[in-house]
Amino acid sequence: MKPSALKPILLIISLIPITISCSTKKIETKLIRSLERNCPGDTCTVNLSDLTDFDWEKMYLFDDWASPEKISAATGIDYKKGGQFPNGFRKMIFLNARKIVHEEEYGDNGNEKSSISIGYPIDLSSYSELTRGYSNTNSFITRDQAIYHVKKTKKRAVVIPAIDMNLCPRPIPEKY
Repeated sequence: MKPSALKPILLIISLIPITISCSTKKIETKLIRSLERNCPGDTCTVNLSDLTDFDWEKMYLFDDWASPEKISAATGIDYKKGGQFPNGFRKMIFLNARKIVHEEEYGDNGNEKSSISIGYPIDLSSYSELTRGYSNTNSFITRDQAIYHVKKTKKRAVVIPAIDMNLCPRPIPEKY
């Protein structure tokens, strides 16, 4: 085969990873874009299932303090990826048939790193003003429960699971 004939083939092969990586945007990015397009007012509702392009049964959120051992204990799977993740970041893990189908880290919870704050579907009774004095026994959110209430404030959009709001309605502090 002539070298000139290989050029188009090599070009196509080199573009495949770029195409694949572009099709799986971060859920945080999809959520921000969805809010920009579909939430013109101060409040709205968003279905997280509409923003995922993969099958999943359960979603877990973990704070920067979550070690692989804590993630394993919460999810029931053997989680061995790295140590604790960067301070001020959370990890979102989606499972389907007891296997991880998607995970990502995102900056959050009062930090200036993100314009969005995604609320926990797990018991974090003293970790932020949004959850202080509040206890939810659910350790995960199912695809059917992935409805989030959105409240826009001056600094960010606060996204809280509807299941949590139904269990314990609470005002969202304006500082967020």
